[in-house]
Amino acid sequence: EQIPGCRHALAGEFTKRAVLAGKMTVQAAEALGDLLHADTSTQRRIAVRAMGGRGNDCVRTWMEKLTQSLAAWEALIDFGDDYEIPQLDASIVVQIAQEIKGELRKARCREVVRNGVRFALVGAPNVGKSSLMNRLGEH
Repeated sequence: EQIPGCRHALAGEFTKRAVLAGKMTVQAAEALGDLLHADTSTQRRIAVRAMGGRGNDCVRTWMEKLTQSLAAWEALIDFGDDYEIPQLDASIVVQIAQEIKGELRKARCREVVRNGVRFALVGAPNVGKSSLMNRLGEH
């Protein structure tokens, strides 16, 4: 029975409102969608980890380190002749770039687990295609 002026919520509507209100990150919303659509325990485990916000922590740490480094470099440029500023090390930028590359590699692996892989198993009749597929499906 319908109440006048009311309607059923659309799929994802409360999650969208939470993101727009700043109560949930986009990453957490995507992870929730992944969790709801997960078919395997591995997919569920990855989704739950993503909901924990570890990715946001990495980005926040990188931003803090880069902001500190940028401030130090700007101080050197602006006041280097007037004040003694300790020697700066650019290795932090290289380190963060390596960490980002590592996270991107992990993200590609998680994407494969999330979406699966499409492939065609082709061959002559009676050469074991079904047996191979059954063996692959066991793992």
